[in-house]
Amino acid sequence: MLKVEGLACGYSGRPLLTGIDIDVRSGEMLAILGPNGAGKTTLLSTLVGLLTAIDGKIVVDGADVTRTAAVKRARDHGIAWVPEGRRLFPGMSVMENLALGGTRLPADQRDLVVDNVLAIFPQLGSMLRRDVVNLSGGEQQMVAIGRALAMRPRVLLLDEPSLGLAPIVVDTIFDSLMEQLSDLAVVLVEQNVEIGLHHATQGMVLENGQVALAGPAAELRSNDAVRQAYFSSGHDSTSAGSATAD
Repeated sequence: MLKVEGLACGYSGRPLLTGIDIDVRSGEMLAILGPNGAGKTTLLSTLVGLLTAIDGKIVVDGADVTRTAAVKRARDHGIAWVPEGRRLFPGMSVMENLALGGTRLPADQRDLVVDNVLAIFPQLGSMLRRDVVNLSGGEQQMVAIGRALAMRPRVLLLDEPSLGLAPIVVDTIFDSLMEQLSDLAVVLVEQNVEIGLHHATQGMVLENGQVALAGPAAELRSNDAVRQAYFSSGHDSTSAGSATAD
Protein backbone atom coordinates (compact mmCIF):
# COMPACT_ATOMS: atom_id res chain seq x y z
CA MET A 1 0.00 0.00 0.00
CA LEU A 2 2.75 2.49 0.99
CA LYS A 3 6.19 1.99 -0.50
CA VAL A 4 9.09 4.41 -0.05
CA GLU A 5 12.40 3.95 -1.84
CA GLY A 6 15.64 5.83 -1.17
CA LEU A 7 13.86 8.83 0.33
CA ALA A 8 15.87 11.88 1.31
CA CYS A 9 14.03 14.68 3.09
CA GLY A 10 14.76 17.79 5.08
CA TYR A 11 14.54 21.57 4.83
CA SER A 12 15.74 24.12 2.28
CA GLY A 13 17.17 21.36 0.12
CA ARG A 14 19.39 20.08 2.93
CA PRO A 15 18.63 16.46 3.84
CA LEU A 16 17.98 15.52 7.44
CA LEU A 17 17.21 11.93 6.46
CA THR A 18 18.65 9.87 3.60
CA GLY A 19 18.17 6.38 2.22
CA ILE A 20 14.78 5.74 3.83
CA ASP A 21 12.99 2.61 2.58
CA ILE A 22 9.48 1.73 3.80
CA ASP A 23 7.05 -0.99 2.79
CA VAL A 24 3.78 -1.05 4.74
CA ARG A 25 0.93 -3.20 3.49
CA SER A 26 -2.76 -3.10 4.30
CA GLY A 27 -3.44 -4.24 7.86
CA GLU A 28 0.11 -3.41 8.99
CA MET A 29 1.46 -0.70 11.28
CA LEU A 30 5.00 0.67 11.12
CA ALA A 31 6.32 2.38 14.26
CA ILE A 32 8.94 5.07 13.59
CA LEU A 33 11.25 5.42 16.62
CA GLY A 34 14.29 7.45 17.51
CA PRO A 35 15.63 10.23 19.74
CA ASN A 36 14.67 13.90 19.61
CA GLY A 37 15.77 15.50 16.37
CA ALA A 38 16.07 12.18 14.55
CA GLY A 39 13.65 13.35 11.85
CA LYS A 40 10.55 11.32 12.66
CA THR A 41 8.08 14.15 12.20
CA THR A 42 10.06 15.41 9.21
CA LEU A 43 9.51 12.01 7.62
CA LEU A 44 5.75 12.14 8.23
CA SER A 45 5.58 15.68 6.87
CA THR A 46 7.27 14.48 3.68
CA LEU A 47 4.97 11.49 3.31
CA VAL A 48 1.88 13.68 3.66
CA GLY A 49 3.28 16.25 1.23
CA LEU A 50 3.92 19.23 3.52
CA LEU A 51 7.62 18.93 2.71
CA THR A 52 8.99 18.14 -0.75
CA ALA A 53 11.17 15.07 -1.04
CA ILE A 54 14.76 15.88 -1.93
CA ASP A 55 15.34 12.48 -3.50
CA GLY A 56 13.69 9.07 -3.73
CA LYS A 57 10.17 7.89 -4.39
CA ILE A 58 6.86 7.68 -2.49
CA VAL A 59 4.28 5.27 -3.90
CA VAL A 60 0.71 4.70 -2.66
CA ASP A 61 -1.21 1.74 -4.02
CA GLY A 62 0.99 1.70 -7.12
CA ALA A 63 0.77 5.45 -7.82
CA ASP A 64 3.89 7.62 -7.59
CA VAL A 65 2.95 10.62 -5.40
CA THR A 66 6.47 11.96 -4.79
CA ARG A 67 5.75 15.28 -6.52
CA THR A 68 2.04 15.41 -5.76
CA ALA A 69 0.71 18.25 -3.61
CA ALA A 70 -0.54 17.44 -0.11
CA VAL A 71 -4.18 18.21 -0.91
CA LYS A 72 -4.12 15.83 -3.88
CA ARG A 73 -2.40 13.12 -1.84
CA ALA A 74 -5.30 13.32 0.59
CA ARG A 75 -8.08 13.70 -1.95
CA ASP A 76 -6.93 11.41 -4.75
CA HIS A 77 -4.61 8.92 -3.04
CA GLY A 78 -6.07 8.59 0.44
CA ILE A 79 -3.21 9.74 2.67
CA ALA A 80 -4.63 10.93 6.00
CA TRP A 81 -2.61 12.61 8.75
CA VAL A 82 -3.34 12.95 12.46
CA PRO A 83 -0.89 15.61 13.66
CA GLU A 84 0.61 15.86 17.10
CA GLY A 85 -1.68 17.85 19.38
CA ARG A 86 -4.87 16.69 17.58
CA ARG A 87 -5.69 20.15 16.14
CA LEU A 88 -9.44 19.87 16.55
CA PHE A 89 -11.70 22.86 15.99
CA PRO A 90 -12.85 24.34 19.30
CA GLY A 91 -16.38 25.71 19.37
CA MET A 92 -17.49 22.89 17.09
CA SER A 93 -19.15 19.66 18.13
CA VAL A 94 -17.76 16.16 17.79
CA MET A 95 -20.14 15.56 14.88
CA GLU A 96 -19.02 18.74 13.10
CA ASN A 97 -15.34 17.88 13.51
CA LEU A 98 -15.94 14.38 12.15
CA ALA A 99 -17.98 15.70 9.23
CA LEU A 100 -15.03 17.82 8.11
CA GLY A 101 -13.12 14.64 7.41
CA GLY A 102 -15.72 13.52 4.90
CA THR A 103 -15.63 16.56 2.67
CA ARG A 104 -13.52 14.75 0.05
CA LEU A 105 -16.16 12.06 -0.33
CA PRO A 106 -18.98 12.14 -2.90
CA ALA A 107 -22.02 13.95 -1.52
CA ASP A 108 -24.11 10.78 -1.36
CA GLN A 109 -21.55 9.14 0.94
CA ARG A 110 -21.08 11.94 3.48
CA ASP A 111 -24.10 10.94 5.55
CA LEU A 112 -22.30 7.68 6.40
CA VAL A 113 -19.20 9.39 7.79
CA VAL A 114 -20.26 9.52 11.43
CA ASP A 115 -21.69 5.99 11.37
CA ASN A 116 -18.42 4.66 9.97
CA VAL A 117 -16.40 6.37 12.70
CA LEU A 118 -18.74 5.16 15.44
CA ALA A 119 -18.23 1.60 14.23
CA ILE A 120 -14.58 2.04 15.23
CA PHE A 121 -15.00 4.32 18.26
CA PRO A 122 -18.49 3.65 19.66
CA GLN A 123 -17.55 5.60 22.79
CA LEU A 124 -18.14 8.79 20.82
CA GLY A 125 -21.79 7.98 20.16
CA SER A 126 -23.07 9.76 23.27
CA MET A 127 -20.84 12.81 22.68
CA LEU A 128 -21.71 13.84 19.14
CA ARG A 129 -23.23 17.20 20.09
CA ARG A 130 -20.65 18.12 22.70
CA ASP A 131 -18.03 20.78 22.00
CA VAL A 132 -14.69 19.00 21.53
CA VAL A 133 -13.06 21.23 24.16
CA ASN A 134 -15.21 19.52 26.78
CA LEU A 135 -13.85 16.03 26.02
CA SER A 136 -11.06 14.19 27.79
CA GLY A 137 -7.70 13.83 26.08
CA GLY A 138 -8.46 10.27 25.03
CA GLU A 139 -11.85 11.24 23.63
CA GLN A 140 -10.28 14.11 21.70
CA GLN A 141 -7.72 11.73 20.23
CA MET A 142 -10.51 9.43 19.08
CA VAL A 143 -12.16 12.40 17.35
CA ALA A 144 -8.88 13.39 15.70
CA ILE A 145 -8.29 9.86 14.40
CA GLY A 146 -11.97 9.52 13.50
CA ARG A 147 -11.84 12.73 11.47
CA ALA A 148 -8.90 11.31 9.49
CA LEU A 149 -10.66 7.97 9.02
CA ALA A 150 -13.80 9.73 7.81
CA MET A 151 -12.07 10.36 4.49
CA ARG A 152 -11.68 6.59 4.01
CA PRO A 153 -7.90 6.71 3.61
CA ARG A 154 -5.58 4.05 2.31
CA VAL A 155 -2.68 5.28 4.46
CA LEU A 156 -3.00 6.73 7.97
CA LEU A 157 -0.12 8.75 9.46
CA LEU A 158 -0.21 9.15 13.25
CA ASP A 159 2.08 11.61 15.03
CA GLU A 160 2.41 11.06 18.80
CA PRO A 161 -1.11 9.73 19.47
CA SER A 162 -0.33 8.62 23.04
CA LEU A 163 0.99 12.00 24.16
CA GLY A 164 -0.52 12.85 27.55
CA LEU A 165 -2.80 9.81 27.66
CA ALA A 166 -2.98 6.97 30.17
CA PRO A 167 -1.73 3.62 28.80
CA ILE A 168 -5.16 2.01 29.15
CA VAL A 169 -6.68 4.77 27.00
CA VAL A 170 -3.98 4.29 24.37
CA ASP A 171 -4.62 0.54 24.33
CA THR A 172 -8.33 1.14 23.79
CA ILE A 173 -7.67 3.47 20.87
CA PHE A 174 -5.18 1.17 19.13
CA ASP A 175 -7.21 -1.99 19.72
CA SER A 176 -10.32 -0.37 18.25
CA LEU A 177 -8.37 0.99 15.30
CA MET A 178 -6.56 -2.15 14.22
CA GLU A 179 -9.46 -4.55 14.78
CA GLN A 180 -11.61 -2.66 12.30
CA LEU A 181 -9.15 -1.57 9.63
CA SER A 182 -7.56 -4.53 7.92
CA ASP A 183 -7.44 -2.57 4.63
CA LEU A 184 -5.43 0.34 6.05
CA ALA A 185 -1.65 0.89 6.19
CA VAL A 186 -0.59 2.83 9.31
CA VAL A 187 2.65 4.72 9.95
CA LEU A 188 3.06 5.69 13.59
CA VAL A 189 5.49 8.15 15.16
CA GLU A 190 5.33 7.38 18.86
CA GLN A 191 7.08 8.96 21.83
CA ASN A 192 6.47 5.89 23.97
CA VAL A 193 8.62 3.19 22.43
CA GLU A 194 7.07 0.35 24.41
CA ILE A 195 3.55 1.32 23.32
CA GLY A 196 4.65 1.76 19.72
CA LEU A 197 6.35 -1.61 19.41
CA HIS A 198 3.56 -3.36 21.30
CA HIS A 199 0.90 -2.29 18.81
CA ALA A 200 2.95 -2.18 15.59
CA THR A 201 3.75 -5.03 13.23
CA GLN A 202 7.00 -3.39 12.10
CA GLY A 203 9.48 -0.99 13.64
CA MET A 204 12.15 1.39 12.40
CA VAL A 205 14.75 3.27 14.45
CA LEU A 206 16.15 6.51 13.02
CA GLU A 207 19.56 7.75 14.14
CA ASN A 208 22.06 10.15 12.61
CA GLY A 209 19.88 10.76 9.56
CA GLN A 210 19.49 7.13 8.55
CA VAL A 211 17.73 3.90 9.47
CA ALA A 212 19.73 2.34 12.28
CA LEU A 213 17.49 -0.69 12.78
CA ALA A 214 14.38 -2.05 11.09
CA GLY A 215 12.36 -5.23 11.28
CA PRO A 216 9.37 -6.94 12.87
CA ALA A 217 8.25 -5.09 15.99
CA ALA A 218 8.56 -8.21 18.15
CA GLU A 219 12.20 -8.63 17.11
CA LEU A 220 13.01 -5.01 17.89
CA ARG A 221 11.47 -5.36 21.33
CA SER A 222 13.90 -8.18 22.06
CA ASN A 223 16.89 -6.52 20.37
CA ASP A 224 19.65 -5.81 22.91
CA ALA A 225 20.50 -2.40 21.42
CA VAL A 226 16.87 -1.29 21.48
CA ARG A 227 16.34 -2.62 24.98
CA GLN A 228 19.44 -0.86 26.27
CA ALA A 229 18.45 2.44 24.63
CA TYR A 230 14.77 2.44 25.51
CA PHE A 231 13.88 -0.20 28.09
CA SER A 232 16.87 -0.35 30.45
CA SER A 233 16.35 0.11 34.16
CA GLY A 234 16.10 3.73 35.21
CA HIS A 235 15.80 4.95 31.64
CA ASP A 236 12.80 7.12 30.74
CA SER A 237 11.58 5.55 27.51
CA THR A 238 9.00 8.29 27.10
CA SER A 239 11.56 11.06 26.91
CA ALA A 240 13.87 8.97 24.76
CA GLY A 241 11.20 8.48 22.14
CA SER A 242 9.78 11.98 22.13
CA ALA A 243 9.53 13.57 18.67
CA THR A 244 8.46 17.00 19.78
CA ALA A 245 11.69 18.52 18.52
CA ASP A 246 11.53 16.79 15.15
